[in-house]
Amino acid sequence: MNEHLFGEIVPWERMGIFLLGEHIDAIKRKIDFAYTVVVSGDCTIVESEGIDLFFDENLALIQLTAYGTYKGKVLGEVGVGSILADYRDLLEYELIEDDNDCNFFSKQYKGIYFILEGWDDDNSAIKSISVNKIPFNSEA
Repeated sequence: MNEHLFGEIVPWERMGIFLLGEHIDAIKRKIDFAYTVVVSGDCTIVESEGIDLFFDENLALIQLTAYGTYKGKVLGEVGVGSILADYRDLLEYELIEDDNDCNFFSKQYKGIYFILEGWDDDNSAIKSISVNKIPFNSEA
């Protein structure tokens, strides 16, 4: 079973056993599944089924993105495939329209954003969930 696909998603902190800020070497010691490493400019990406891990130029983990087969949830409720509008009160999110990907960012929880199946329609399913240490809201 792919245990890494079931970890809790914690904004500003982690997805399962993968902690933001960890060095790539520590992450690789935890990985017991198939993955590919892609280098794009200053960013190194560890790609695998259901989760991608993004590292900065110092090889520290700066972002995690869950998609597809990832089963972990935010606050035990919100996951890939959920309808974002169902969690409007819980997440207090907003669409950042000048963002090219039309991401929805939570005002309640820093460091988390959602990309939906419908370009800018919060009544569509969540395509991916990302956590990072980059504040996209005014409370940062």
